[in-house]
Amino acid sequence: MDRRRWLNLAGTILIAAAGGTLAALMNLPAAWLSGAMMAVTAASLAGLDTRLPLRLVDVVFLGIGITLGGGVTPEVVAGIVTWPISLAGLALSVAACIYAVRAFLIHAAGWDRDTAFFSAVPGALSYVLAVASE
Repeated sequence: MDRRRWLNLAGTILIAAAGGTLAALMNLPAAWLSGAMMAVTAASLAGLDTRLPLRLVDVVFLGIGITLGGGVTPEVVAGIVTWPISLAGLALSVAACIYAVRAFLIHAAGWDRDTAFFSAVPGALSYVLAVASE
């Protein structure tokens, strides 16, 4: 990575840290996540290069997966059987949202089907599906 990319990466991390700090001081929910996302989004919309190296993105997703997986205990797995209606409702609502947003992006915004689908999928699921489709 050249010097410019390192400076952009350092700037992006500083912007994210500042946004997380500000959100934490304001007692916002999920302050470090939402504050960092809002700050980096604002910087990106202002024209700053906030792209992250793909290897770093992979490492971050690995860390998130380990963190989430660490919260799955035998008690949680055993408790899943008590939530069938909630889980079915969640699955149906996510599918309905994906379909509605995809349809809007295709028909109202003129996006192609693949781009609309991956844009409609929430959160990191779009990343997982994109990698799986390759």
